[in-house]
Amino acid sequence: LLVSGELLMKFEKEVGFVGIGKMGYPMATQLANAGISLTIFDMDLNRTNEFVKECDANSAASLSELAEAVDVVITMLPDGEIVKQAVLGGGNTDCLLDGLIPGKILIDSSTSSPLQTQYLAKKLQKLNIRMLDAPVAGGVVFAGNGSLDITVGGAQDIIEFCMPIFDIIGKSVIHCGDIGSGHAMKILNNFINANSLISFIEALTIGKRLGLDLE
Repeated sequence: LLVSGELLMKFEKEVGFVGIGKMGYPMATQLANAGISLTIFDMDLNRTNEFVKECDANSAASLSELAEAVDVVITMLPDGEIVKQAVLGGGNTDCLLDGLIPGKILIDSSTSSPLQTQYLAKKLQKLNIRMLDAPVAGGVVFAGNGSLDITVGGAQDIIEFCMPIFDIIGKSVIHCGDIGSGHAMKILNNFINANSLISFIEALTIGKRLGLDLE
């Protein structure tokens, strides 16, 4: 609690959180419990209402409304394509860009394509809107106790500005390089974990065929 209080003294900006799912819900809860002024948005209204009742937070009726109300927007969505849609929209689709103005910051904590992240960052940079990619590792349990590992890509000064946020939701923050490098590190990490799992399953299968007790 003391640490959260110290962090709050350093970060008094309004934060928006888009995507209150399995990972987003506990991550946003950590921010709210630390005293961050938080506004959330999710397509699931029941989940949104549940969060607002449980935590000291506001909800926005649209993405543009959320973007207008905050200084920093965090997206935690299923993939980069959905992030792109949420940020840029299409035609008359509600999107974050409708409410973002120069000086605001977008942090994408989803597991997104590095190339797509770089494309999005260039679009936003032309409007003087800064972006970081900050995907997380550790799963729901670690999100619930604020001990996620965060791999971040982007400008050092923006990372330092957002460090109070990262310190609340994670135990380690690794600056991987320019924008997109955080997502690159995350997908390579997932690649290694997937290969380890496949090798483990193969070993079990071979062991079973050779008559070993799987237990």
